[in-house]
Amino acid sequence: MQGKVPMVLAIVVALCIASFVTLNTAQGSDPVSTDTIGLGAEQSTKAAESQELPSSKMETGAQAVSDVSSTAETLQQTSQRTITVKDPDPVVEVAGVDTSNPEAVAAAEKIGETNPLPTAPRIAPDTSGPGWQTGMASAYDLETNQGWDATAIGITLTRDSMTVAVPESQDHLLGRLVEIVYDDKVVVATITDTGGFEKYGRALDLAGGVWKAFGVSSWEDWGVREVKYKFL
Repeated sequence: MQGKVPMVLAIVVALCIASFVTLNTAQGSDPVSTDTIGLGAEQSTKAAESQELPSSKMETGAQAVSDVSSTAETLQQTSQRTITVKDPDPVVEVAGVDTSNPEAVAAAEKIGETNPLPTAPRIAPDTSGPGWQTGMASAYDLETNQGWDATAIGITLTRDSMTVAVPESQDHLLGRLVEIVYDDKVVVATITDTGGFEKYGRALDLAGGVWKAFGVSSWEDWGVREVKYKFL
């Protein structure tokens, strides 16, 4: 009987230990969080970091709102900015050119602009240099030429021909170019014909395309006007 007492006590102690272990296991059966591993200062640091996370997110959101506000302000300032455009430079306006003659086109490009900006100031070309002359110019077309459309160099005369006739005494100029200036406008035409108008004090006879380029609607309206001209 005395030998059984220690054995009973041992069994009781073992049961108590087993019950204690089982109780602790049941109370801590949830998965262990990696954020709470550690003791003392380490565990406190992790807890503090976990508490600071929402504050960081709030700061990031506030910064995003600030960035959007700054961008909107910049766009508003840009839309209100005044843009200053430099005024176009003054140009010599080439009002008409014989486009059927490549040499006339090349000459016109050197003289001025064939399609200047509407806002560009117009200036008169310099007609004080060598070769420039002043003379009277008449106008003609198919009607005044009695329907005759042939010219001295064989080019057909049309109502819009950018051509000129010179006096018969100057037939050596046939095929040459002539630069004509009137009312600060320039026309580069081809000399294609001659006429007997020198005795009337006229230096040139302008075909339809030329006087139209100078802004006149008919040969009667043009009549006879003073022009400056230069053979090229």
